[in-house]
Amino acid sequence: MREQGIIEAVLTEELIIKINKVNSCKGCSLCGKTPGQLSVPLPEKYIFKQGQKVEIFIKPVRTMGNATTIFILPLILMAIFGFLFTVLWTTLGFSSSEASTITGCIIGLSLFICILPFLERFFGKKETVTVTPII
Repeated sequence: MREQGIIEAVLTEELIIKINKVNSCKGCSLCGKTPGQLSVPLPEKYIFKQGQKVEIFIKPVRTMGNATTIFILPLILMAIFGFLFTVLWTTLGFSSSEASTITGCIIGLSLFICILPFLERFFGKKETVTVTPII
């Protein structure tokens, strides 16, 4: 998404930019607390001044891919562990029962809950914002 804005403040480590809102901004929460105002880390490439016009490029996030992973991965783990526990249960000489399948599913779901923070750390929402001055 490409937008244009005006620098409202240049702080030591960040820029505060007022974005000229357009229709593509509806439903977007990137601006944060104050709608139409974006806070980005100060790029070292350029020297920015208050009141300067800038172009902002916001790299889109893989929202659908991340959502699919969050909803499909627990089901896959539950199916795999349910099957493994059923096979293990019958291999040990016990009759196949629903309890072994349910136990496997619960362990698969518990494993997903344990690895979820690591998935979020590596594949979490990371916006890439590039700010360039308009000459």
